[in-house]
Amino acid sequence: MTTIGFARPPWLGEEPAVSTPGSYDPLAIASAALGVLAVATFVVESVNFLCLPACAVSIGLALAAWRRSRAASRPVGLTAWAGILLSIVAAVGLTVAPAAFGSTGTSSAPPPNPAAGSVALPDGDASTAQVLSRDITVTFGAPHTELDNTGLVMATVPVSVQNITDHTASYNLVFEARDAKNQVITTDSAFVPNVGPGQIAQVRVFNIVNSTLVPKLMTAHYDVSQASVQ
Repeated sequence: MTTIGFARPPWLGEEPAVSTPGSYDPLAIASAALGVLAVATFVVESVNFLCLPACAVSIGLALAAWRRSRAASRPVGLTAWAGILLSIVAAVGLTVAPAAFGSTGTSSAPPPNPAAGSVALPDGDASTAQVLSRDITVTFGAPHTELDNTGLVMATVPVSVQNITDHTASYNLVFEARDAKNQVITTDSAFVPNVGPGQIAQVRVFNIVNSTLVPKLMTAHYDVSQASVQ
Protein backbone atom coordinates (compact mmCIF):
# COMPACT_ATOMS: atom_id res chain seq x y z
CA MET A 1 0.00 0.00 0.00
CA THR A 2 1.34 3.37 -0.98
CA THR A 3 0.93 6.29 1.37
CA ILE A 4 0.79 9.69 -0.16
CA GLY A 5 1.66 12.57 2.15
CA PHE A 6 0.94 16.22 1.70
CA ALA A 7 3.01 19.06 3.11
CA ARG A 8 1.14 21.51 5.30
CA PRO A 9 0.75 24.82 3.51
CA PRO A 10 2.23 27.76 5.38
CA TRP A 11 -0.04 29.74 7.57
CA LEU A 12 -0.96 33.24 6.60
CA GLY A 13 2.14 35.42 7.06
CA GLU A 14 4.41 32.45 7.75
CA GLU A 15 7.58 32.17 5.70
CA PRO A 16 7.87 28.88 3.87
CA ALA A 17 10.49 26.54 5.31
CA VAL A 18 13.65 26.50 3.21
CA SER A 19 16.44 24.05 3.76
CA THR A 20 19.70 25.99 4.07
CA PRO A 21 22.78 24.11 2.97
CA GLY A 22 25.56 24.00 5.51
CA SER A 23 27.84 26.16 3.34
CA TYR A 24 25.47 29.10 3.75
CA ASP A 25 25.04 28.86 7.50
CA PRO A 26 25.54 32.39 8.94
CA LEU A 27 27.74 30.99 11.68
CA ALA A 28 29.94 29.25 9.12
CA ILE A 29 30.20 32.42 7.03
CA ALA A 30 31.17 34.43 10.12
CA SER A 31 33.76 31.78 11.01
CA ALA A 32 35.35 31.98 7.56
CA ALA A 33 35.36 35.79 7.68
CA LEU A 34 37.12 35.76 11.03
CA GLY A 35 39.58 33.20 9.68
CA VAL A 36 40.47 35.61 6.87
CA LEU A 37 40.81 38.41 9.45
CA ALA A 38 43.12 36.24 11.56
CA VAL A 39 45.39 35.60 8.58
CA ALA A 40 45.41 39.31 7.75
CA THR A 41 46.32 40.33 11.30
CA PHE A 42 49.07 37.71 11.38
CA VAL A 43 50.62 39.17 8.23
CA VAL A 44 50.39 42.81 9.40
CA GLU A 45 52.76 43.08 12.38
CA SER A 46 51.22 46.21 13.90
CA VAL A 47 47.88 44.43 14.54
CA ASN A 48 49.00 40.84 15.06
CA PHE A 49 47.82 40.99 18.69
CA LEU A 50 44.30 40.52 17.25
CA CYS A 51 45.24 37.26 15.53
CA LEU A 52 44.73 34.78 18.36
CA PRO A 53 41.38 36.25 19.55
CA ALA A 54 40.11 36.13 15.95
CA CYS A 55 41.27 32.51 15.66
CA ALA A 56 39.48 31.51 18.85
CA VAL A 57 36.17 33.13 17.87
CA SER A 58 36.39 31.73 14.32
CA ILE A 59 36.88 28.17 15.56
CA GLY A 60 34.06 28.59 18.09
CA LEU A 61 31.65 29.74 15.39
CA ALA A 62 32.71 26.90 13.09
CA LEU A 63 32.05 24.34 15.81
CA ALA A 64 28.65 25.89 16.50
CA ALA A 65 27.80 25.69 12.78
CA TRP A 66 28.98 22.11 12.73
CA ARG A 67 26.72 21.13 15.65
CA ARG A 68 23.78 22.89 14.02
CA SER A 69 24.38 21.03 10.75
CA ARG A 70 24.49 17.67 12.51
CA ALA A 71 21.27 18.48 14.41
CA ALA A 72 19.57 19.25 11.08
CA SER A 73 20.96 16.05 9.55
CA ARG A 74 22.81 17.88 6.80
CA PRO A 75 26.49 17.75 5.86
CA VAL A 76 28.88 20.27 7.33
CA GLY A 77 29.49 23.08 4.86
CA LEU A 78 32.88 23.86 3.41
CA THR A 79 32.64 27.40 4.78
CA ALA A 80 32.94 26.16 8.38
CA TRP A 81 35.92 24.02 7.44
CA ALA A 82 37.52 27.04 5.78
CA GLY A 83 37.14 29.08 8.97
CA ILE A 84 38.84 26.36 11.03
CA LEU A 85 41.70 25.89 8.55
CA LEU A 86 42.36 29.62 8.17
CA SER A 87 42.41 30.03 11.97
CA ILE A 88 44.88 27.16 12.39
CA VAL A 89 47.15 28.59 9.67
CA ALA A 90 47.12 32.04 11.28
CA ALA A 91 47.75 30.72 14.81
CA VAL A 92 50.61 28.46 13.71
CA GLY A 93 52.11 31.24 11.59
CA LEU A 94 51.99 33.72 14.46
CA THR A 95 53.75 31.25 16.75
CA VAL A 96 56.34 29.78 14.39
CA ALA A 97 57.33 32.70 12.14
CA PRO A 98 59.17 34.87 14.71
CA ALA A 99 61.20 31.89 15.92
CA ALA A 100 62.02 30.74 12.37
CA PHE A 101 62.87 34.09 10.80
CA GLY A 102 63.79 36.27 13.78
CA SER A 103 62.30 39.53 14.89
CA THR A 104 61.86 42.23 12.27
CA GLY A 105 62.25 44.97 14.86
CA THR A 106 66.01 44.76 15.29
CA SER A 107 68.01 47.91 14.87
CA SER A 108 69.84 48.40 11.60
CA ALA A 109 72.44 50.69 13.17
CA PRO A 110 76.00 49.39 12.73
CA PRO A 111 77.96 48.30 15.79
CA PRO A 112 80.30 50.87 17.28
CA ASN A 113 83.74 51.03 15.74
CA PRO A 114 86.47 50.96 18.39
CA ALA A 115 88.87 52.63 15.98
CA ALA A 116 86.66 55.70 15.72
CA GLY A 117 87.88 56.99 19.09
CA SER A 118 87.58 56.18 22.76
CA VAL A 119 84.26 56.57 24.53
CA ALA A 120 84.18 58.90 27.52
CA LEU A 121 83.59 56.80 30.63
CA PRO A 122 81.89 57.95 33.83
CA ASP A 123 84.41 58.94 36.48
CA GLY A 124 83.54 55.98 38.69
CA ASP A 125 84.30 53.55 35.82
CA ALA A 126 87.45 55.19 34.52
CA SER A 127 90.64 53.17 34.77
CA THR A 128 93.50 54.22 37.00
CA ALA A 129 95.58 55.19 33.97
CA GLN A 130 92.80 57.46 32.72
CA VAL A 131 92.41 59.15 36.10
CA LEU A 132 96.15 59.76 36.43
CA SER A 133 96.41 61.24 32.94
CA ARG A 134 93.09 63.05 32.69
CA ASP A 135 92.10 64.13 36.20
CA ILE A 136 95.00 64.42 38.62
CA THR A 137 98.75 64.68 38.97
CA VAL A 138 100.24 62.79 41.94
CA THR A 139 103.70 63.73 43.26
CA PHE A 140 105.51 61.88 46.04
CA GLY A 141 107.79 63.75 48.43
CA ALA A 142 110.81 62.26 50.13
CA PRO A 143 109.95 59.78 52.89
CA HIS A 144 111.13 60.75 56.35
CA THR A 145 110.65 59.82 59.98
CA GLU A 146 109.15 61.70 62.89
CA LEU A 147 107.93 60.93 66.36
CA ASP A 148 104.28 60.03 66.84
CA ASN A 149 102.18 61.07 69.85
CA THR A 150 103.65 58.28 71.94
CA GLY A 151 107.27 59.17 71.14
CA LEU A 152 107.85 56.25 68.74
CA VAL A 153 109.59 56.65 65.39
CA MET A 154 107.04 56.81 62.59
CA ALA A 155 107.62 56.77 58.85
CA THR A 156 105.61 59.11 56.66
CA VAL A 157 105.46 59.96 52.96
CA PRO A 158 104.09 63.33 51.78
CA VAL A 159 101.93 63.23 48.65
CA SER A 160 100.63 66.10 46.52
CA VAL A 161 97.42 65.56 44.54
CA GLN A 162 96.65 68.26 41.97
CA ASN A 163 93.28 68.52 40.24
CA ILE A 164 94.01 69.19 36.55
CA THR A 165 90.35 69.41 35.47
CA ASP A 166 87.96 72.37 35.41
CA HIS A 167 85.61 71.02 38.08
CA THR A 168 85.81 70.15 41.78
CA ALA A 169 86.17 66.45 42.55
CA SER A 170 87.15 63.93 45.23
CA TYR A 171 89.55 61.04 44.80
CA ASN A 172 90.06 57.56 46.19
CA LEU A 173 93.71 56.55 45.93
CA VAL A 174 95.65 53.38 46.79
CA PHE A 175 99.46 53.58 47.06
CA GLU A 176 102.17 50.92 46.94
CA ALA A 177 105.67 50.99 48.40
CA ARG A 178 108.13 48.74 46.53
CA ASP A 179 111.70 47.69 47.24
CA ALA A 180 114.66 47.60 44.88
CA LYS A 181 113.48 44.23 43.50
CA ASN A 182 110.05 45.75 42.75
CA GLN A 183 108.45 43.65 45.46
CA VAL A 184 105.56 45.25 47.35
CA ILE A 185 106.57 46.19 50.87
CA THR A 186 103.17 47.47 51.96
CA THR A 187 100.19 49.47 50.72
CA ASP A 188 98.18 52.41 51.99
CA SER A 189 95.12 54.37 50.87
CA ALA A 190 93.76 57.89 51.12
CA PHE A 191 90.54 59.72 50.37
CA VAL A 192 91.15 63.26 49.09
CA PRO A 193 87.90 65.26 49.17
CA ASN A 194 86.70 68.37 47.32
CA VAL A 195 89.77 69.48 45.41
CA GLY A 196 88.98 72.51 43.26
CA PRO A 197 90.18 73.07 39.68
CA GLY A 198 93.96 73.55 39.67
CA GLN A 199 94.22 73.15 43.44
CA ILE A 200 96.76 70.90 45.17
CA ALA A 201 95.85 68.79 48.17
CA GLN A 202 98.54 67.57 50.55
CA VAL A 203 98.22 64.19 52.25
CA ARG A 204 100.61 62.00 54.22
CA VAL A 205 100.57 58.24 53.75
CA PHE A 206 102.44 55.19 55.05
CA ASN A 207 102.30 56.58 58.60
CA ILE A 208 103.75 53.43 60.07
CA VAL A 209 105.35 52.70 63.43
CA ASN A 210 107.23 49.47 62.84
CA SER A 211 110.90 48.88 63.43
CA THR A 212 111.11 46.50 60.46
CA LEU A 213 109.10 48.48 57.91
CA VAL A 214 110.35 51.97 58.72
CA PRO A 215 113.91 51.40 57.37
CA LYS A 216 112.51 49.77 54.20
CA LEU A 217 110.15 52.69 53.58
CA MET A 218 113.05 55.13 53.67
CA THR A 219 114.55 53.53 50.55
CA ALA A 220 111.34 52.43 48.79
CA HIS A 221 109.85 53.85 45.63
CA TYR A 222 106.18 54.70 45.49
CA ASP A 223 103.37 54.66 42.97
CA VAL A 224 99.58 54.78 42.68
CA SER A 225 98.06 51.32 42.13
CA GLN A 226 94.39 52.42 42.05
CA ALA A 227 92.69 55.75 41.47
CA SER A 228 89.05 56.68 41.06
CA VAL A 229 87.08 59.93 40.96
CA GLN A 230 83.91 60.75 42.87
